Amino acid sequence: MFNDEGMRMINIKTKTYRSDLLDSLKKNLSTHQSEYKIAVKGYWERVQELTAKINNRASKMDVTFSPKVHELSRLTFPVDNTKKYENLIRQLELSQDELLELDSTQFNCIVNDEWDWAVSAKTLNSSYMR
Repeated sequence: MFNDEGMRMINIKTKTYRSDLLDSLKKNLSTHQSEYKIAVKGYWERVQELTAKINNRASKMDVTFSPKVHELSRLTFPVDNTKKYENLIRQLELSQDELLELDSTQFNCIVNDEWDWAVSAKTLNSSYMR
């Protein structure tokens, strides 16, 4: 198994208490929700900014091509993964095992928030955070 840099990864098994994993997921959820809230605000501010520029050109009947119209149509609304985190938290809450064994990938996802979907959301949402 290799990481993104092409280096061989050691797949370590880690025994972790369920409560510690729950704490990590709840912290990751809280961080995500805070970032999402800021991103949504930033998104709407960007929409208002672009709309004002478009309206300004329209009021002047400017016939030159405005890339702002196309920029506005390309904006993507921030991603909210709250339900994914809540589902994972619920799964752990229902687990009968107090001690869980994770491989390196599972550990990085749960503890370090390195899920593919979490990383994608952070990338998109951060584009609206100033």
